[in-house]
Amino acid sequence: MNGREGKVKKTPWKRRNVIIFEFAGRKCAAPSRRVREIILMPMLSKGPGLPSILEGVMNLDGAAAAVIRLDRLFGLEEKKSGLYTPLLVLSGGETQLALLVDRVWEVKSVAAHEVMSLDGHDALNGCIEAELNIEGETVHLLSVDRIMLECGQKNITEFLAVEQERLNGMEAE
Repeated sequence: MNGREGKVKKTPWKRRNVIIFEFAGRKCAAPSRRVREIILMPMLSKGPGLPSILEGVMNLDGAAAAVIRLDRLFGLEEKKSGLYTPLLVLSGGETQLALLVDRVWEVKSVAAHEVMSLDGHDALNGCIEAELNIEGETVHLLSVDRIMLECGQKNITEFLAVEQERLNGMEAE
């Protein structure tokens, strides 16, 4: 483990809606209150120096929005994106973000008896908030806030690696 304990924690859960989707062969969910809309892949801008976790940047109602590849964020096998690739446009953040997923399955109402909350579980870099038992199948409920933190950490790590390379090149001269 990386310092995070994998404990099961009981938290109050009221019936709520989740959006069930798939990426890299995994069925996951996000709280529907954190998803503003689901759209198909628009034209993306892919400028130089784009962080590796980004597929590109889109124009979302006149505002730049980053399109995050969950497969890259979590180091999983990539699936080629295309014209009909769905994006989950997130709400509730200062930065406009959309999650690139392989498929959106459904919106489902989930009751307390279908939820096992996880606290600090290491799977998917600690971004799994709970496991849902939906019709006998395990679906990982992702924490949108933890995904945003993970994106920031990944970008900082990449930036520091580039800067270290630059510094090493200066020392060699």
